[in-house]
Amino acid sequence: MEARLNALKERLGVQWNELAQQIGISVPMLGFLRKGDRNPSPKVLLAIEALERSDISATTATKGELQRWKARAQAAEARAAVAEEKLKIVNEALGLILQGTSRLKEAVK
Repeated sequence: MEARLNALKERLGVQWNELAQQIGISVPMLGFLRKGDRNPSPKVLLAIEALERSDISATTATKGELQRWKARAQAAEARAAVAEEKLKIVNEALGLILQGTSRLKEAVK
C-alpha cells in the first residue's frame, strides 16, 4: 500500500494532507495505511482506486489534447500578429485622415 500511495501522491502532485482529504480520511489514518499498520476499508480502497482511475484518464486526456492546444495557441498568436499589423495600418490611415481634416479646416478659413 505504501508504494501505491506514494505513486498516487506523485502522479497527482499533492501533499499528504491533500491526498488524505481527497481519499476522505484523516492524515494520521493515511500514515497508518502507508506504514501498513492498518488495512484500508472497502470504502477507502474504492476511493483510492477512483483517484487512480481519474488521474490516469486525466493524464491521458491532457497528453492527447496538448498538441491541439499548442496548435490553437500558435494559431491564435498568428491571428494576433495579423490583427496587430492591421491595427497599425488603421492607425496610420486615421493619422492621415486627421491631417487631411486639419488642412481642409485651414483651407476653408
